[in-house]
Amino acid sequence: MPIFVPAEQCEGVDTGPIVTAAPPSQDTMWARLQSVVWRVEEGTLPPAALVAITDPAQPLEAAVSAAGASGTDLATFPLLALPTYALAPFYRAEIGRRLPKLR
Repeated sequence: MPIFVPAEQCEGVDTGPIVTAAPPSQDTMWARLQSVVWRVEEGTLPPAALVAITDPAQPLEAAVSAAGASGTDLATFPLLALPTYALAPFYRAEIGRRLPKLR
């Protein structure tokens, strides 16, 4: 599942090997997105800005602006852009009620 992160936040980050297999409980994109949102809400992931990319052609800056997160300090606050356009309409609406998340 792609999650888009501004390049400024990736400098110097060593992610180690990239695991492409989904955890057994998150075998769909919907389940994985829901897990990320839930973990930010519950505080098991650091505070972050979660914004939706609603169209595959939507630039990251446009998604951030539409979410009201243009003032996010990317040097100190993680920003994740979630590709909600790839979800079925029902799931897009479900997760859309929980975004943007600006914590």
